[in-house]
Amino acid sequence: MTQIQTISEAKLQLSQMITTPLLDDQTLRWLVNWGRRDVSYRLLPYKREYFRQVGVSITDGNQIPYNIVGSRLERVLNASLVELRYLKPKEFFDLLGGIGGGATTTNPATTGSPIYTIAADATHARVFKTSPSALVCTMDYYALPTDLATDGTDANTDLGVPAGYDESVVKYVVAQSLLKLNEQDKMTTVYKAYVDSFGGLMGADGLQTLARRVSMQSLPLPAPLPPQQRGEAQ
Repeated sequence: MTQIQTISEAKLQLSQMITTPLLDDQTLRWLVNWGRRDVSYRLLPYKREYFRQVGVSITDGNQIPYNIVGSRLERVLNASLVELRYLKPKEFFDLLGGIGGGATTTNPATTGSPIYTIAADATHARVFKTSPSALVCTMDYYALPTDLATDGTDANTDLGVPAGYDESVVKYVVAQSLLKLNEQDKMTTVYKAYVDSFGGLMGADGLQTLARRVSMQSLPLPAPLPPQQRGEAQ
């Protein structure tokens, strides 16, 4: 299914549910991109063969790529090909004596295997942090699909999601549109159908976990990424 086909199908479904004016096409194209990302994020644990793995060089303090799937990296190796161990940000800074301030105990992260985390910097960007020293590393990660243009030039480009999940993107676009149009009850029904579309992979337990993870009552309308984060010229 292409971008324009996804938007056309979403409009058709919306027109059968509401009589208020629909969102403009550019906003719908943004929602298609966010739907592709959300579908990819949910499918990664079950459909890894569909996703491209990217390897790049990164140094302590660098911002991580915006298109990483999830909150961590697949593998991080230092120059000696030693694999770094991932720690959640709180664990990482606790180990460095950075939580609470004024720690006087010896930093246990200055010896042993290198560790890394992904933390927020002063601008709230996600950055790569290592210890015991500022390491230059090679990291591997699963990348989200590249965004389609929102000006219509990618209208005939395929969504690029795993086979059989094009309709999931349509449901995502419809649900987000209904939320934006203040059709809360209808949105909840459609969003449940969206979550259910992954049921064959996850089973009942997985669906319950997924439903708990996402609140149907507070689905945010994603804000467009700044041009520099989309890889576009400013």
